[in-house]
Amino acid sequence: TLKARGVSFALDDFGTGYSSIGYLRRFAFDRIKIDKSLAGLIDRDPQAAALVAGTVSIAAALQMMVTAEGVETEEHVRLLRLAGCNTLQGFYFSRPKPLHEVLEMLAQDGARSVA
Repeated sequence: TLKARGVSFALDDFGTGYSSIGYLRRFAFDRIKIDKSLAGLIDRDPQAAALVAGTVSIAAALQMMVTAEGVETEEHVRLLRLAGCNTLQGFYFSRPKPLHEVLEMLAQDGARSVA
């Protein structure tokens, strides 16, 4: 199988009309990616915060990791980490970059970690 070969699968855009909780039962996902339209509201919408917490709880019960998309502020980082999200993604960390800039950044980080 693909999983036996080290391939992992993520359910993207969870929390939008295109992702269904039923998919979690039918498919063997390794990770859920909570859409920015939900995760980005965690600091100002109690319902969004409850849905993020519930999603993290479901993912944990199904032994899945959780990535929150749309992280833009330090408060998002704090609240999403507190909710139990394993990884965070968004403009808070970096704007999209061309491949050559990403490769340069990784090379610099590698040089720093070796030193």
